[in-house]
Order: sequence, then C-alpha cells, then structure tokens
Amino acid sequence: MTLFDECKLALRDDFNLICDEEKDCVMDKFYFYFLEKKEEFNFQDYSFEEMYIFSKMEPVYVLCDSSNIPLFRSNWELIINNIYDVVCLSTKVFFLDDEKLMMELFPEDKVRVIYKR
Repeated sequence: MTLFDECKLALRDDFNLICDEEKDCVMDKFYFYFLEKKEEFNFQDYSFEEMYIFSKMEPVYVLCDSSNIPLFRSNWELIINNIYDVVCLSTKVFFLDDEKLMMELFPEDKVRVIYKR
C-alpha cells in the first residue's frame, strides 16, 4: 500500500479525485497566489493543533508537488483529523479553498495561511 492509498483510506468518508475540467479551475485559483503581487497578500503561520479554527472550510483541494499524487478534494475536518496521513504525501503539500491557500511548512508541524488583503 502506498502513502497515497493510506491517505485515501484515512479520508474515505469524503475523498474525491478531481476531473480534468475541475482541475483547470482549481489550478487557476492556485496559480493566482503565485502570479499576483506579493503586497496584495497577508499570511500567518499556524501549528497543526491550531488548524481547527478553519474547520468551516469546505471543500478543500489538496495539491502536492509530486506528479505521482493526483489532485483531490475532501473536507477540512477530515483533513485535520488525519493531517499526518495527508502531509506525508510530499514535502510540499498545499490546501486550497475559495478564500485562501495554505501550505505545509516542512519539516515543522505548521501551516502557512495566505489570503488576499
């Protein structure tokens, strides 16, 4: 069993692979955070334990910097409850919703939240 299979099993109550059409839309949102001027964004770091404050985030897209890990969607509460199964997928794991981008700060147990001002 691969790490992705273990993650998929941990999130099985709400785990969805993203189709190509939806993937294009998600990637446009993702690239927005890297193509806009940095002055237009605020960010703050949170420990894994503090991430429950974002429990209303749904759906959440999970992106990894590895081409072997497909883009998928789940809900934030499930992701938080299984955070180590998710962040072990890659050294760069991103979480994206309609309002913010979050990225794991490896090797710390922290996440950086980036949002538009």
